[in-house]
Amino acid sequence: MIWGTRDVLVPVALGRTLAAAIPGAKYHEIPRAGHVVMVDAPAAFNRLVLSFMKESEAV
Repeated sequence: MIWGTRDVLVPVALGRTLAAAIPGAKYHEIPRAGHVVMVDAPAAFNRLVLSFMKESEAV
């Protein structure tokens, strides 16, 4: 899960709670990003997604 620290629509606390409830979930916060993280911080978002995809290939 990738969350923006400035998400006013869905608070960070809820993101953390959801991630904790999903077995094996990974949670990342991107500073200064809002609800649409991929638009607010595309480089950081893409880096995390690509890293996740590489990990998935190894499994």
